[in-house]
Amino acid sequence: MGKRNIPLMCVIFMIGAALLFSGCSGGGGGSSSGSGGVVQSLKVGERVSVVDAQDSQTSNQINALKLASAVADLPAGSPYNTDETHSYVEERSSESFDIINEILCMMAQTGYDEMLNQGNYKAMINMSQCEGSKDNAESAGQASQNQSSGANAEEYEYWTVNSSRADNDSPQIVKVWVHEKEEDHGGGIEPAKTILVKTIITESKSATNPYGIFTLYFQGVLDSNGQEMMTGYLKAERDNTGTVLLKFYESGQHGDGSGSQQVTLNRSTDGSTGSGSLAMTQSWQGQTQSKAFNIAYNNGFFLRQEIENNTPGESVCMNRTNTESSVWRYGVYYDENHDTPGERVSINSGFPIKYTDNNGSNYHGWAGYHGLWIDNNVTIPNGATVYKQDYSSNGGTETAYTMFMARGKLRKHMKKTVTLGDINGVPISWNECTDQGNNNWICTDSRVEWNGTNFVKNAVRNDQTNYVWQEVTAAPITIDPDAWDFHFWSESLGGSGRINLKDPTDPNGVAQITLSDSTPVIFHVEDTVYPGDTVPDTLACFENCPDPSLINTQSEPFFAKSTWQDLNNFSEVNQNTAPGSLAADTNYIEYGFNSTSMELEHNSTPVVMETAPQGVEYGTWSGTMFAPTPENFALLGCDWDQTNSSTCAWQAWDKLDVFYTWESGVDQWNRLTALKDLNDTFVSFDPPINVEYTHTTGAKYFLEYNGFGDLHGVPGKCVDEDTGQDTDCYDSTGDKYIRWVPDFSVSDGSSVTDAVSSLTYYVKGLDKEVRMMAESDASTCTTAGLATTDYALPDASLFVAPDIGTEPDVDGAPAVIAGEVQE
Repeated sequence: MGKRNIPLMCVIFMIGAALLFSGCSGGGGGSSSGSGGVVQSLKVGERVSVVDAQDSQTSNQINALKLASAVADLPAGSPYNTDETHSYVEERSSESFDIINEILCMMAQTGYDEMLNQGNYKAMINMSQCEGSKDNAESAGQASQNQSSGANAEEYEYWTVNSSRADNDSPQIVKVWVHEKEEDHGGGIEPAKTILVKTIITESKSATNPYGIFTLYFQGVLDSNGQEMMTGYLKAERDNTGTVLLKFYESGQHGDGSGSQQVTLNRSTDGSTGSGSLAMTQSWQGQTQSKAFNIAYNNGFFLRQEIENNTPGESVCMNRTNTESSVWRYGVYYDENHDTPGERVSINSGFPIKYTDNNGSNYHGWAGYHGLWIDNNVTIPNGATVYKQDYSSNGGTETAYTMFMARGKLRKHMKKTVTLGDINGVPISWNECTDQGNNNWICTDSRVEWNGTNFVKNAVRNDQTNYVWQEVTAAPITIDPDAWDFHFWSESLGGSGRINLKDPTDPNGVAQITLSDSTPVIFHVEDTVYPGDTVPDTLACFENCPDPSLINTQSEPFFAKSTWQDLNNFSEVNQNTAPGSLAADTNYIEYGFNSTSMELEHNSTPVVMETAPQGVEYGTWSGTMFAPTPENFALLGCDWDQTNSSTCAWQAWDKLDVFYTWESGVDQWNRLTALKDLNDTFVSFDPPINVEYTHTTGAKYFLEYNGFGDLHGVPGKCVDEDTGQDTDCYDSTGDKYIRWVPDFSVSDGSSVTDAVSSLTYYVKGLDKEVRMMAESDASTCTTAGLATTDYALPDASLFVAPDIGTEPDVDGAPAVIAGEVQE
């Protein structure tokens, strides 16, 4: 994927060096009362970049635009108007800043500013929100593939934190103890270790100094023997001229490799000018990669000079006023018609829990809609007692619940319909297959878009480079004239979709319709079935119907219908059977759903996977299942058969308003986890909210909102970091520096509609990256007076081991969860 992604140890290094600092949120500054009066909390920047954002959409201008729009009716003090929008510049020389920003983002999640002088406390850090690898071009492949239901499962780390300040003339000290379990990152084992962090803050961030003045030291030691594995520090300090310098140093071993990073950045008081030097070295399996840059900028331009073997190399000149931007994180808020206009749309996705094993050891975790996460991957037996932990300053409370686990989960699919005109220009993934002869089929994943007349293919997935999209000359696709339907997958529509291609008026059932903007497109909104939900007593399955006798031994454990080429479905043979004559376990498989065990059964035998067969990584899924009623069967009558004497079972996908699928596997995300209170009543958690968004082009997108800051489904594109221009995600030469970014941004104040409740919400961008466009000639920068400086880089001599002492024993509820202080 280009120089940035050569097979060294980049991912392991980034995760290790960042101390797995993931997640980004935080509140405003706090204060506490001390013997000398009110002690004000200090707060450092949540993000830094090599150069300040200078695009036209500053936060103040965005706020001014809001007042002229419909959101002007929202209260001025509502979160919609008070939640900050952070803009930052993304530039190739700032790769080392990915780690710095993960560190700062992590610090914000601890809530250290609001928890000043509150004593020792636990903070739950959401691992996903500040992930530095989301812009990797490989995401172009990953984001557009159908993933398991566990793709959005929560995973947290519990950190012990103490934030203190004696008085307003003293520095604020933030101490953090982090425990990381042993993990295999594919390039070596990352052993279990403890990370010690000490931050000393002497000045808060401000308009003239967005960093603050602080020093953050970190040190990683092995749990097994106390051996030091990594050290580093991040400093924002003033020199004797009053200029703020940002310095970063990190060195350590990670898995089978090692590396170091060094940064010195000089920023003027108003941010209009600056310069700096950056260097990074990574070694893995005998290979070493080194990068170094000198940079300089003024109000108009940014100059980056690559340093090769201590010799100045290629220079690139970027224009600070010619930019493009992408929003990575959004907030979703209630509109003016709601009881709480402007408030964040909240989702009850789960809560923290504690589990005590038979040996008296306590483990902390999270129980929620996506299942269970528990530290150290401890197995909690079905029926065990866990405790919901509610924080309060006087000690908090614990509420007992009984753990309930089913060995699979039933998912409900509710039909939605749009037209091809609604998704004009929306990228979708289509599995294009051709027969090479002798029934030898070759299939390619192609990216296609409807243009108002045809589906046009513009990229194929390259299976040699982590399945990134490789652009091809745009051309209309040819649909098999015998095809009954057109199946696709689209993240922007929330998953799988289908277009019925056969003309229902053709008595022979062979004619295809002519596609047009008015052609219906079918897809489904999904939800997990929980105890207490209404489910049909029996479910009919016609295709991919799992056999309980095979599910633990076969990679395709489905009932077979041997009368027609041993198919694992009953569709073909049923074309000669009238809908009113379908018989259970002859024309279809009939299952029961046990509402007590919450498991699918066939002849009272649970259809559950307890051991993964060879080649099975993500569990198994059934085809469509539905209530075997005469009304539903009647909808399966083949459209082309005017005599109603044949059944086309595949029509269930687009004819039924609701159907179900069963998922089972050995992993947590394949199984239903629920909790029962002392009254034996199940606790229900909110699913993600699917919202319909109409872009400025008129195209409709169905996005998924998982909670504050997490709105996804916007398609992506690749950009060249040396030019700022759009580019192919595939790089055959390995010479490009490629990033994967959102293809467009949802404008502040845009409306989205809840696909289930029809409520209307407003959207606001929270984190916006700005990309500068390159000038054709690097001399533009030198003509503008820019020249780089070779700064001395920080090294190990300035490292001071964090003297934070023994980790205090804090066994109560987390006081801060993903940056939100608990009341």
